[in-house]
Amino acid sequence: MKKTMIRLLSALLLLGTVLLTACGPEQGPPAETDTDAPTETKAEGGSEAMTDVETGTEAPVVPTDTEVGTGPEEPTVELKNPEIEERYFVFRIWNFIKNSQRDFEAAVDAAQEAGFNAIKIHMPWFLFEKTSGVYDWSGFEEMFDYVINQKGMKALCSIDLTRDYAGHFFPDEAFMHTYEGKVYSGGAYVPRMQISFSCDYAMDAAVKAYAATVEHFDGLFGSDILLYLPCFSLYAETEYFIVGDYDYSDAAVAQFRTWLSARYGGIGDLNKAIGTGYASYSAVSAPAMSDTSALGLLWYQFRHEQLKGAIDRLSDAQKAVCPDTKIAIQLGCVWDAASRGRGTLGFADLCEKVDVLWVDDGPTMDHCWSMDYIRSVLPSRVQLAQEIDGPTQVGASPENYLRQGLECFERGATYVSVANFGIDEKFEAYKPVWQEIADTWLAKDHPAVLQMTEDSPVLELSLYDVYRRGSANFVLGQYTGLSDGGRFVYIRLTDDLTTRRPVSPSDVFSFPASFSSKQGDGNFSYMSYTRKKFIPMTWDAANNRWQGEAAYALIMSDGSMHPDSGVESALVFTAPKDGEVVYSYTASLISAQSTGVQFCIMLNGTRVWPEDAKYIKVGFSSPAAGSLSLTVSAGDEIAFALNPDRETAFDATSVSVDVEYK
Repeated sequence: MKKTMIRLLSALLLLGTVLLTACGPEQGPPAETDTDAPTETKAEGGSEAMTDVETGTEAPVVPTDTEVGTGPEEPTVELKNPEIEERYFVFRIWNFIKNSQRDFEAAVDAAQEAGFNAIKIHMPWFLFEKTSGVYDWSGFEEMFDYVINQKGMKALCSIDLTRDYAGHFFPDEAFMHTYEGKVYSGGAYVPRMQISFSCDYAMDAAVKAYAATVEHFDGLFGSDILLYLPCFSLYAETEYFIVGDYDYSDAAVAQFRTWLSARYGGIGDLNKAIGTGYASYSAVSAPAMSDTSALGLLWYQFRHEQLKGAIDRLSDAQKAVCPDTKIAIQLGCVWDAASRGRGTLGFADLCEKVDVLWVDDGPTMDHCWSMDYIRSVLPSRVQLAQEIDGPTQVGASPENYLRQGLECFERGATYVSVANFGIDEKFEAYKPVWQEIADTWLAKDHPAVLQMTEDSPVLELSLYDVYRRGSANFVLGQYTGLSDGGRFVYIRLTDDLTTRRPVSPSDVFSFPASFSSKQGDGNFSYMSYTRKKFIPMTWDAANNRWQGEAAYALIMSDGSMHPDSGVESALVFTAPKDGEVVYSYTASLISAQSTGVQFCIMLNGTRVWPEDAKYIKVGFSSPAAGSLSLTVSAGDEIAFALNPDRETAFDATSVSVDVEYK
């Protein structure tokens, strides 16, 4: 047998890809959901029948300086329990078309009567700087005065740095362009455009206007304005606009090429690193946002740095003129399917110079997860805020919005705001919701905030996994299991995305991304493992899956695998060349009704993981993940083999495998 060098990098971390139900959008139902599916079957000889994995072959050589099989250290929680002196229930008033003072006052009066104690006032740049360098804040000063001095409420200032199409004083190259090379003009009420972070003179003008506005209003109202929030997307958020791909302006693409050159040096070094064949940097085109190749990853990282640079500049400018003021940013979301386009996955990095993070959950989202996620990842100094969206949102209801307000305050929000409601019959219909939120959390005897403790369950998460999978939905089922009726779950997020060095695509192999109807495509094969033999599965075109030696021995296109009695399902990777590879995996059950599965990893038919047991067991609330470093020769076969343990019903298991040459 070939000698192998095995080094455990991280074994059996509490990570996984569990979904909440077996029929969720990312995982189809396994075959056992049919009425004739087995309910309790045993492998030949009982639960330990599949002993062919560890018998009849020489044991692998394990270096003595590694501790294979010992598992990770006990996970610890970095306690982040906020000290909240006062909470604010905030009503947001838009000024895309500036309100008359009379209408504004009527809205403030109605909001205060409904229980709100703060007003978020929207100030569009295009309304107070219509001529370059000339600022006119009249009208807005009266609004702040009414809220603070006449109503005794607190104010928040949202400074919208978009420009209206009709009256802007910049050329088109100052604005973000779509992938097709067009300037997009849109948004609510007034067609507007988002300035390009790569256009120096547009950014200079925006930063100057922002700092001047903060200085002016801080001089008038001081600490009665709780915070200043710069925003520049057409949804008045501090991110890339998500209706389309941005920014493909000439300035952005030129800066991307310069950024690549600074990072890699000569064009040959870039080509070698990511497997391309560009003749020069001028030939490099910015990829689409859906591109997750090596170049796509670099494009995401560049966009992230551009966004962070804009936020940092605004923060520096604000603190220079008014160091005691707070700066907030508002992000639509930081983990959902649109967050990659927003550029907000690395939100902790974006908040380096920020005092408040505002997020905007949809009505039906899991707000407990969302709050636990951002609270776990951000430093304690950053205050948390959530926004309840308007009555026309999909899933909007009094029940959902009441739940959002109560849960977000309970899990550490200092601010909860309500946006996109006018003072009309819909506002009145929701008025009992606003009053219950205010009566619960603005009262002196409000409930206690849910605390992190050293015993809080821990969920490990890779930011790169969120990026390449498109969202964090793959851990929501695991989160639900760990929260167990409302416990705080500490999410330990590893930022292996924002500074990750991409490698040549010829050196990276992934499942299920490379799932194919042909054996060997992407260097992966689909096998049954039984009687100490690997037997190729048969392609089932009607069901878009691979069928093994038994009815429920399956490997499916969504990345799920299912074993059967006496037959393991095995995903086999064939090494294309000599070298050291890192073989990373996750395995998690899709259905809570399963009694569990077990798996092992083999090299050329010999088990290499686990070293001190027959299999690793996986339960619904105990998914598995880890990495092995293996020295391989061309033609070596690494197999991930899934065993049914005892019962086979509901054993569909979500699997991901990455093999990367060092």
